[in-house]
Amino acid sequence: MRTRDAILESWYRRTIGRYRPEVQQQLRSCEDRLRNPVGYQLRSSLAILVEELEGDMDAARIAPALDDIIRIRAVQDLSATEAIGGIFFAKEALVKNSDEGDVSDFNRRVAQLALMAFDVYTACRQQIFAMRTREASGAAAFMRWHQ
Repeated sequence: MRTRDAILESWYRRTIGRYRPEVQQQLRSCEDRLRNPVGYQLRSSLAILVEELEGDMDAARIAPALDDIIRIRAVQDLSATEAIGGIFFAKEALVKNSDEGDVSDFNRRVAQLALMAFDVYTACRQQIFAMRTREASGAAAFMRWHQ
């Protein structure tokens, strides 16, 4: 397995390891986009992030990949630490699957990625809060109208 593939696989396994065992099994068992959309999206987005961590750190490629990952986690009502913490699993995956001695540049890139992920998480949570506020306002208006 190439180093990039090994890093991706390690990062993916560590990320889904945070879910309940039955969810982990589902996420591992199928790479089909329709039967396992969360697993498919997570793996696809992590693959882009691995490429960018080793490449140019192109924000135009990183932003949608981070959005796909963090949006899933933001709607699960996870804390910011839980939602974003998986980004740091990239460091662990690199150390385990690379023979490079100096990883300081990679560590800097992961930190940059984590900061970008925090911005995405904050925006997602604000959207969720706004939707819940509109929903609550609509329900209150409906109740007043039917009294």
